[in-house]
Amino acid sequence: MSVFLTASPLDLPLRRPFRTARGTKTVARNLLVELRAEGVTGLGEGAPIPRYGQDQASGLQALHSFEAPDASPFEQDRWLEAFDLHAPTQLAARAALESALWDWAGQKTGRPVYELLSIDPGHTPVSSFTISVDEPAAIRERVEEARAWPVLKLKMAGGDADHAMVEALREVSLTPFRVDANEAWSEDEAMEKISWLSTMGCELVEQPLPAGQLEASGRLREASPIPLAADEDAVIDADPEAVCAAYDLIN
Repeated sequence: MSVFLTASPLDLPLRRPFRTARGTKTVARNLLVELRAEGVTGLGEGAPIPRYGQDQASGLQALHSFEAPDASPFEQDRWLEAFDLHAPTQLAARAALESALWDWAGQKTGRPVYELLSIDPGHTPVSSFTISVDEPAAIRERVEEARAWPVLKLKMAGGDADHAMVEALREVSLTPFRVDANEAWSEDEAMEKISWLSTMGCELVEQPLPAGQLEASGRLREASPIPLAADEDAVIDADPEAVCAAYDLIN
């Protein structure tokens, strides 16, 4: 079987700036993978995050220099094992490749990918709508736009603005919400804010402290009235036992 693999930049201008504790984004500079075989084209997208040593250029370089294995696209494991050996740190590129493989398989068999993966769509986790750091008036507007979503997630960057965003959300909605601090808080700030957030109906807090501070995260977990979730701390080379001891959940 002849298989043709191409990768190209996928630049997506955002409707509005997306701000987190790490900066502001106006364009999502993603990756697009196309896998063609037997008259079928599978598409896959990846979103590189510089925080993890990846960007659009490094992802494209990894994909362009990848020598595809002598394997059918149905043999996803062989493709991914080969890519892991080729570019083990380029996880967004890997995700784009894997998505293209499964998209190809779904189209080729005429079956939805969730069936191929033996997933029951009725028992999948509830997804949240993410609202980036912004002024209270903009937060209220975003919340109104997200009325159809069952759960919201607020990005936070530290300081008094965090309180103002939550108060703005609660002025217009009682929708359950979660918070993602993206490593922005100190231990003392996290302790104070988590306690306050619990009184505002927050369901969980994601990555309150900078990655690597697992002992401090463990102390927070013991004192926190709501669950804490790891994100930046839960990378591939992390110690899983240490991460699980410091957090309740992993994103």
